[in-house]
Amino acid sequence: MPNTGTNGQETVGIKSPAAAGLPPGAVSVFSMKRALVALALVGVLAACAWLATFSSSSSSSKPAPRSSPASSRSRGPILVYGDSLIEQASPYLRSTDVVRAYGGTALCDWVDNMARAASAEQPSVMVVEFVGNDLTPCMQGYQTPEQVRAKYEDDMARLKQLVDAPILWVGPPAFRDRAPAALGLYSSEPRFVDAGEAVLADGAYTDTLPCLADEGWVQGCVNGRIRVRASDGAHFATSGSGYSAGGRRFADAIDNAVRSLG
Repeated sequence: MPNTGTNGQETVGIKSPAAAGLPPGAVSVFSMKRALVALALVGVLAACAWLATFSSSSSSSKPAPRSSPASSRSRGPILVYGDSLIEQASPYLRSTDVVRAYGGTALCDWVDNMARAASAEQPSVMVVEFVGNDLTPCMQGYQTPEQVRAKYEDDMARLKQLVDAPILWVGPPAFRDRAPAALGLYSSEPRFVDAGEAVLADGAYTDTLPCLADEGWVQGCVNGRIRVRASDGAHFATSGSGYSAGGRRFADAIDNAVRSLG
């Protein structure tokens, strides 16, 4: 039975011929077999060493593959923060890594969270989209559109002070019955994408848009047009199959902007 050393490592005991009960000079069959196995192992190891040397010399004679700038350049994750519009667009985002969004939330709900994430995760870009909701506790006391907008401006300034990563600000679309509080709020930022424009018709609110080439009846395309806005005039429409034409267009605009940042 194998022995176990003081450190718990398994060791194999080797007996002498006398200890095994054999006459002096005798060699057991087990010992002969063990010697043959040892010789075979020596041969295998020698062959492996020769192959390693051959492979090394062969590979050293070939030029090393050149790595492309994209593969050699390391970058942090691309983080996305937002409200229900980002929730609806998230299945179609292709150029981002992490989406953190919750319907009805405001920018002030996320500023501290984003600051911690920027420090811990070192993102290469942070994508920020909020239409101007004023439903959560951090927005209590801000009632008029002017007060809500001023609060968002203060939170934007605070976020930019806390975060070193580049921020891509995402503009919301116009609503049917009113203008969202954040409409036009981010347009003066150095990194801005008017993703809301993607669901408008010549800058104006519309319920439907022309279908894209890959949108058929399953997605909700009827007579060459597809619904992009929900019945509330604010959110994106969702077809019976779960497809959101508005969410997809909103996401495509964000993806294009992210890619343009390099």
